[in-house]
Amino acid sequence: MRGVVSGRRFGFAAGIMLALQGCASDPTLDVSSRPDVQHARTQLEQAMSAGPVWLESNQPPAPLEASELGQLASSGIPALNVPFTTQREEAGDPSYRLVLLFIDKDALVDIEPCNAPLSEPTPELEFLGLAAAFCEGTTRIAEVAGPSGGATAEDARRLVWRATSQLFPDDWNRTYGLRRVF
Repeated sequence: MRGVVSGRRFGFAAGIMLALQGCASDPTLDVSSRPDVQHARTQLEQAMSAGPVWLESNQPPAPLEASELGQLASSGIPALNVPFTTQREEAGDPSYRLVLLFIDKDALVDIEPCNAPLSEPTPELEFLGLAAAFCEGTTRIAEVAGPSGGATAEDARRLVWRATSQLFPDDWNRTYGLRRVF
């Protein structure tokens, strides 16, 4: 009887995993060919220690509000609670900034968020793409870009937090992982 229960548990767990795999259409974000995401996370922690981190963006697509971008961006960063501000003068170290550029998904090629004009028109949700970068001045530290996984407001929100999770991945190995002792 014990083997039957274990088999049922395994079957149930496998079924749940397969179901979850097909649930959300996560956006596919490409990490730039010259990123240094671990360095970006270290620099983000340094900027955060001075106070809120500057977040700069063009107008997000409706129904997203500019006021929710900071919370969405912070929620994607594992193991850090980053305070973002959209006001440069409120930033602890304004030389560092997170740039979120909502653009047409077909225009994602050759975009430089650290130097792009933030007056780009915001596309409709069905054509939405995001170029996100962590910048020091006009120098890109790390960048990700990709189209939204769908045409809903929730897809646009997911795009923001997925972008920051890839820009600033968990540094578990460096902070908590096993270290060589010999």
